[in-house]
Amino acid sequence: MAAELTATAGDFRVGSTRTLFAVSPLGGVPGYLYDVTPDGQKFIVAQDFEHTRTVPLTIVTNWPAELNK
Repeated sequence: MAAELTATAGDFRVGSTRTLFAVSPLGGVPGYLYDVTPDGQKFIVAQDFEHTRTVPLTIVTNWPAELNK
């Protein structure tokens, strides 16, 4: 999340917020594993892509008959 902040002498206000990106926790690991670069411009996030992406699977049966056509 990102939030608009206003800080003055003796006052601190949080304005509107917005989601920067969505992440999912790693399976079996509590919480999120992430870090921020020293300049605060990038996030490095450990993601479990094995369980978040689905690759289509094509099964070709009787393929030798297709070669004879």
